[in-house]
Amino acid sequence: MAAHEKGAREGARGFGLGEVAGVFFFLSYLFPSLHFQIFKTIRDSKNQILMTQKNTYTPKITSESKSAPCPKISQLPTDLNKKSLQLFETFSELSISTESVKYLPKEHRDPNDATIYCKNLFLKDRKGRFYLVICLEDEVVDLKSLRQKLKAYRNFSFASATEVSCILGVCPGEVTPLALPQDTDGKVTVAVMQSICTQEKLLNFHPLDKRYATRMSFIDLQRFLTNCGHTLEKLTP
Repeated sequence: MAAHEKGAREGARGFGLGEVAGVFFFLSYLFPSLHFQIFKTIRDSKNQILMTQKNTYTPKITSESKSAPCPKISQLPTDLNKKSLQLFETFSELSISTESVKYLPKEHRDPNDATIYCKNLFLKDRKGRFYLVICLEDEVVDLKSLRQKLKAYRNFSFASATEVSCILGVCPGEVTPLALPQDTDGKVTVAVMQSICTQEKLLNFHPLDKRYATRMSFIDLQRFLTNCGHTLEKLTP
């Protein structure tokens, strides 16, 4: 029985490419149309395999690629307006890493969210000079004390909706330091409270669209403002 099984296995192994080729040419001689059909099937199958390999290609991971630094990528929503898209292009040019999420009121946010939401006050003094002040979302700001620190003229008032639109290009509910590239005339003095300067956590700002919050580090915020010609004035307690 063992010898018979061994012979059968050897016989099976002996039926190789030569026999297959012989059968193929014999059938091709009898049925010419079959020759063409078989050839077309083989060609299409080969092309399909090549396309599958191309679409599922995965780069090799070497010791060098593992140690290489990961490039900073600005993640952004897909339904932003033109100005917001230009903003994210600037982030990419400056290698500023950001993350954008749906903006939610405080009571609806994840309690485990470790990022900082900021409040941005767009103010005007009695001489018509404008100030954008960045502070913590729940921070109580003494406008009288703030006026003295910024050496503003007399009392502060909030800028009108028309002034916000003309200078920053956004609506009052979308005020953000990320809109300062729109201030090409340098009308706005930018100030940040000490509570923000000492933060190591990511800061949230509207990306010219109040539906979203874009997160970045304080250092990257400074780089962004410097790039658009604005100096960040840090306010001490």
